[in-house]
Amino acid sequence: MALFAKLDHDKAVEDAAAALDFLRAHPACTGRCRRRRFCLGGRLAYLLAVRYRPDVAVGYYGVGIERALDEGANLSCPLMLHIAGLDKYSPPPIVDQIRAALAPDPRVAIHVYPDADHAFARSTGAHYNPAAAELANLRTLELLVQTLIVNHTRLRPIWPAHRTRIFHARHRIHFSPPWSRTPT
Repeated sequence: MALFAKLDHDKAVEDAAAALDFLRAHPACTGRCRRRRFCLGGRLAYLLAVRYRPDVAVGYYGVGIERALDEGANLSCPLMLHIAGLDKYSPPPIVDQIRAALAPDPRVAIHVYPDADHAFARSTGAHYNPAAAELANLRTLELLVQTLIVNHTRLRPIWPAHRTRIFHARHRIHFSPPWSRTPT
């Protein structure tokens, strides 16, 4: 927390933008880049999306986004936010502020996980929530595929299984992916 208090958020976003530029220019890159970050990184992903031009940005928890909502009009790409319903760092009034400012933009998807607490997707954390984490990760994967992958040919065979996983995760039904099942 002491390091967090000393962080220059503007410089951190500039560093992320420099990394984005480097990756786009790298020969192994298709030129399309995304930003996916957690907690403070969720806020940095949002700031990158409104100050620079990633192809897509995803933020988990996004603590502090409400302090930069005035920059939302500069959003340059699809933005997905995953917010824990029990997060003391982003309580319901703050989530309402974020929704009011950003949700009217059709490129923005805000998902609130009512039974999840801060850091719900961190598998080693005290508040890890497997159902919420899986649903958030599946939603993120779907957005990344829709925005970043130009040639969907190799995904067609596995896409129905992905959609089934989203359905089961949404409805909190245990689902074992096909690759984890033992042959009968």
